[in-house]
Amino acid sequence: MAVPAAVRNKALAAGADRGRRLAGFITRTWEELDRPCSERAVAEALAWGVVERVSTGLLLTRIGLQPVGREMLAAADYVCGA
Repeated sequence: MAVPAAVRNKALAAGADRGRRLAGFITRTWEELDRPCSERAVAEALAWGVVERVSTGLLLTRIGLQPVGREMLAAADYVCGA
């Protein structure tokens, strides 16, 4: 069954909005937390698929849920080769 264009466009807009929010969260929180992962991990997160891992790792670090936050950020560093 084909997805109507209006539904597809709304889903794409919601995804783009989420991407912008996550990018803003990552850059602000990375600075606030004194850069707990590499700059390369942040750049890669904003460019492609580690955005969720970096944003989750930063959030967990912010609320003190360790070692899970550090592990998420370390995984992001590993994925991007930092």
